[in-house]
Amino acid sequence: HLAFDIAHIPDALQTYLPLLCKFMTGLGAGEWSYDELSKQIALKTGGIGVHLTSGYGFGGRQTWQKMIIHIRMLYRNIPDAMRILSDILFRGKLSETARMKDLVFEGRNDLQAAVVPSGHIFAKRTAAASLTLPAYRDEQWHGRNQLKFINGLAESWSENVDDFTGRMADLKARIIGKEKLVLNLTADEIGLRSLVDAVTPVLTELSDARFMVCEPSIPDLSPRTGVVIPAQVSYVAEAFPAPTYGSELAAPLFVLSRLLANGYLYKKIRVEGGAYGGMCQYDPTGGVFSFLSYRDPHLERTLSVYAEALRFAEKEAVPHEEIQKAIIGSIGALDRPMDPVSRGFASMIRYFSGQADEERKKFRLAVLSMDDKALTGEALKYLIRVKDKAAVAVYAEGEKMHTANMVLQPPLRIETLT
Repeated sequence: HLAFDIAHIPDALQTYLPLLCKFMTGLGAGEWSYDELSKQIALKTGGIGVHLTSGYGFGGRQTWQKMIIHIRMLYRNIPDAMRILSDILFRGKLSETARMKDLVFEGRNDLQAAVVPSGHIFAKRTAAASLTLPAYRDEQWHGRNQLKFINGLAESWSENVDDFTGRMADLKARIIGKEKLVLNLTADEIGLRSLVDAVTPVLTELSDARFMVCEPSIPDLSPRTGVVIPAQVSYVAEAFPAPTYGSELAAPLFVLSRLLANGYLYKKIRVEGGAYGGMCQYDPTGGVFSFLSYRDPHLERTLSVYAEALRFAEKEAVPHEEIQKAIIGSIGALDRPMDPVSRGFASMIRYFSGQADEERKKFRLAVLSMDDKALTGEALKYLIRVKDKAAVAVYAEGEKMHTANMVLQPPLRIETLT
């Protein structure tokens, strides 16, 4: 993995980054056309990908934002794989405008096609975007914000293509450099020695240019958004700002999310409400706690269930066996088996997030020793305390949201998808 820092990229250019990721492997490079490069990648590597991710450092004191290029290969193919990587990094053909146009339209179509099947994920991104910088970046890169941007780009492609290609070249030059690069290698001892020798010439080609870190900001977004989609079902999300790793509330919130997901929300939203799913998620890396519904026939009823979930858990004594089930499920999520690639990637993300082994052990022990006081006396009271800061997003049919607005207070701000 080569993790390039992108914290210095201005907010106005952040929405361009997902397309740059597609262009890195989707265009020709060096002496190869796109078709030839694809063949070389298939023959000499187990795949090359580029993606964007961000999160908080330990204790939520700062954020990190990275463009990560990942490549895997057999040991005998290391020299060829490094040559391919070098061409992609330094000799990518950002002048292939016909192919770029295909990728832009392909990206728009893929995002549009993903909204209805994954509406709960899009709703969560829209709701959480107003709460934390990592969540806002996630929305910019992968959510409705990205769809609106790429749709506008596709519709005005012929008028803006020259400006766009120049911007892509400038953006790539700002990112592919030594400044704050983290190189993450995963192999056995023999493989690591071979890989270090082979990757060193690639690193020497990197620019030494330095850029000022831009002070990021989250725009003033609506805390209650309704997005019109062509579906007869709803996707309802409510997101709360939450502590990150390093907080004493992290472990209780982690267990509470599973307790509510498998208990109250499952019963009220799926069994009684008829939705395909009712979920509760806590992301201690991104600092967001969220309620979600999937393919939901209801809207305002689901929002009332979210509100009642907090009151119910506060007033009702949670059975000991339910807490134990939630603890076991939480430990299962923490101790999930990983292959070497996943272990290498996870160790890199933990490095960015400042999760030392001792702190991970402390978090795991806190989950194992969880009791009802920590769940309902601390974690739950925290969520009740920040309830007025929570944000709501609904993806549903327009008429259904207009009807819901007759009773919702405050009402949803209804917008089109693009």
